[in-house]
Amino acid sequence: MAENSGIWQPSPILAPVGWVYGRAMALRNFAYDHGLPRARQVTVPVISVGNMTTGGTGKSPMVRWLAGQLVAAGQTPGILLRGYGAIPGQPGDEEQEYRDTLPSSVRIVADPNRVAGANTLIQQGASVVLMDDGFQHRRLIRNLNIALVSAVQGLSGGRILPSGHLREPPAGLARADCVILTKCQAASVDRLALLTEEVQRLAPSATLLRCDMSAIIPARLDRRPVFLTCGIGQPGPFVAEIGQRCHLVGQKLWPDHHPYIAADWQAVCKAAAAAGAEAILTTRKDAVKIRPEWLESDKGLPLEAVSVEVVFAPGDGERLLGMVQSVSRPVSMPKK
Repeated sequence: MAENSGIWQPSPILAPVGWVYGRAMALRNFAYDHGLPRARQVTVPVISVGNMTTGGTGKSPMVRWLAGQLVAAGQTPGILLRGYGAIPGQPGDEEQEYRDTLPSSVRIVADPNRVAGANTLIQQGASVVLMDDGFQHRRLIRNLNIALVSAVQGLSGGRILPSGHLREPPAGLARADCVILTKCQAASVDRLALLTEEVQRLAPSATLLRCDMSAIIPARLDRRPVFLTCGIGQPGPFVAEIGQRCHLVGQKLWPDHHPYIAADWQAVCKAAAAAGAEAILTTRKDAVKIRPEWLESDKGLPLEAVSVEVVFAPGDGERLLGMVQSVSRPVSMPKK
C-alpha cells in the first residue's frame, strides 16, 4: 500500500507565474551582485550549504557531516537555521535532529534574520558558522558557498516555482564555489552525465563533487516486513533504499516538514498493523515530531528512526574537507 498525503507537486500550467517569480529572483540577484542591498560580514568564516531546488537534496546529512569534520579539526561550529516550520517557542524538526545527533559543543541557532543569528552563534563561541539552506540568502557574506543538486531531480528542467522545483533561474548556480551532486546511485549513468555537463556549463569555476545518501537501517530489519512513514523532500530514493533492504509492506508519505498530530500517528499505526509490518520506519527528522506519549499509549509496533549519512565518491570527501579547512580560518576577502 502506498499513500501520499497532500504532497505538493509543481504544475506546468503555472509557468507564467514561474516566469514572473524567476524574473524577480534574477533582479534580486542582480541587485546583490552590484551591492544593492549591501551584504553583511561577520567576524568568523561562514560556510553556506543550500539548494537550487525546493528540497530533497540531502542538505541536513551534509551539514551534519561538515559539523562533525569541523569538530574533529578542533573547531567550534555553529549551525544557523531559518527555523522553517517551527512552532513558536519550540525547536523545528531540523534543529531538534541536529541537537539529537551532534556533539553538545556544536552551537545551534534558528533565526530568520541570518545576520543576527550568526552574531548570536559568535557570542556563544562559534568559530565557524554553517548556514543551513543559505544559497538564496544573499544578505550574509559567506566564505564558501556550497550548492547541492540531486542527481534524481536535477535542475527541474529549468522550471521555476511554482511550475517547477527551482527556487531561482539556473544561472544562479554560478555563485557556487562547490557543487555537490547527491543521490548519484539513484540516477542512470546517462542522466548523471547530462547533469554533470549542465552543471559544468552553468558553474564552470565551481568544484564539482559527487556523493550518495545511505540509510542506516538496523541489521535486524534486513528483509523483514516494515511500514514506512516520512515527510521529507523528494522521498523517492529513500523509499527505494528501504525497499531494497527491507520488505516494504506499505508507506504513508507526507509533505516536507509535516507537523504530525495524534490522528496522523494513529492512521500510520492502523495501516502498518493491517499490512502485517513488524516495525514502523521513519527518518530522524520525522521521529522528533512523534510524541513519546503517543508511543506509550499505543504500545503497538516499534518505531525505528533511520539516520541518513553522506557517502562520498572516492576522494571527493577529502577534496571538500580541503576546501572547508582553507576557509575555516579568517580570510581577508570573503565571497558574496
